[in-house]
Amino acid sequence: MPSFSLLRARILRSVRSFSTLDAPVKIYVIEGILLSIVSTILSNNNNLFANRLGANDYQLGLLSSIPQLVNILILLPGGVIADSLKNKKRMVLGTISASGVLYLAIGLATGFAQNQFIAFLALFATSAGTTTLYSISWQSLFPDVISIEKRNKTLTLRTFGVMLISVISPLATGSILSSIGTNEGKIAAHQTFFVLVGVLTFVQVFALSRLKPQNAPKPQGMSLKALKEAGAALLRNKRFIYFASVTIFFYMTWHMDWTLFYIGQTQYLGFNEFQLALATVLAGLAQFLTLRFWSRVNERKGVIFAMLFGVLGLAFPPISMIVGVSLPQPLGKIVFLVMYTVSCLGFATVTLNVFQCLLQVLDEKNRALSISIFTVFSSLSNACLPMFGVMLYKWLGGNLSGLKMTFAIIFVLRIIAAGLWFKRYLDTKDEFPVRQG
Repeated sequence: MPSFSLLRARILRSVRSFSTLDAPVKIYVIEGILLSIVSTILSNNNNLFANRLGANDYQLGLLSSIPQLVNILILLPGGVIADSLKNKKRMVLGTISASGVLYLAIGLATGFAQNQFIAFLALFATSAGTTTLYSISWQSLFPDVISIEKRNKTLTLRTFGVMLISVISPLATGSILSSIGTNEGKIAAHQTFFVLVGVLTFVQVFALSRLKPQNAPKPQGMSLKALKEAGAALLRNKRFIYFASVTIFFYMTWHMDWTLFYIGQTQYLGFNEFQLALATVLAGLAQFLTLRFWSRVNERKGVIFAMLFGVLGLAFPPISMIVGVSLPQPLGKIVFLVMYTVSCLGFATVTLNVFQCLLQVLDEKNRALSISIFTVFSSLSNACLPMFGVMLYKWLGGNLSGLKMTFAIIFVLRIIAAGLWFKRYLDTKDEFPVRQG
């Protein structure tokens, strides 16, 4: 079993590397693993939970869109607050604690609500907002704790742990759900998952509480003036404008099929819970096994060059769906899984490099607020494009032919996004240092 031996070797190598790390790096790796357990349980099961609570295709689109609209409303105030705080760690701990309380509420309260889907959507959208505030403060705290020469290694090991969990967690939850015979039993299992992630979130709080920020920039005053200054500075920052334009267009093409992919897997390929989990696991395994390779490419060629392969690779999941639904089953499922897994071999660079690419083009002043402004646009894409993808599919017939046509359009748009990223690499390859740590 060469693949198992490779997986085992990667895990052992990372464990040995972990033991030699500085304390802040270890904390970020542990926190990333805990966050991965929480996020994979949530992201892999939300649509299934909503389906079992009676959601239709449009309501599934709302489940992707409304939480992102909440994020947009709080991102800029959150960035102003984060930049104004001398101790950003307090905001990190407070916002992630609020998310934990909301996860517990989803697990405990949805069973008693008269309209279970509406209760789930409202609580989940609120938890998405608190998690976004946590992300803003985490991204602003990270450079205060981890020096630039250690960032690539830290994020690589953190992402390694995240991807390892992304291989294990979906199999566990998918196996549990597929073994339960009744809809009521499956709903109870989903609620238990939310209680579990709520508890794990408080373990995450304990881990992060041990961080000790150093060399933090002087906090900015909390004011509308800071927001205007940050916005004006970004508009004058040509490097940021170039990065943001190319990246947001890529995000738009990526977000278009977030709900549509689930519809294709369940309604046309006929995936059950375990098969949905298997697709997630194989994609995660492809990223996990290639992470060390891409980290080395980062060090030798730079994060912008390596990211090109992630952007290009994501052009091909739509092709895997088109081919999979065009073949008789179960052959279509098998071909889809193989093609989809191969297309994810470069995706680790997206997880690993977008944040590093963003930090390259930002000044220290108003850093958290600048991150928030960028995240507003990515969240706007995430709020609108999944629903737009569903609407396009419905407009093209809402059937198998419409599904294929929609994915063909998405494929073309993603090829354009890859071309734009390649142009950015050519334009900036002499501007940024290659070694990232």
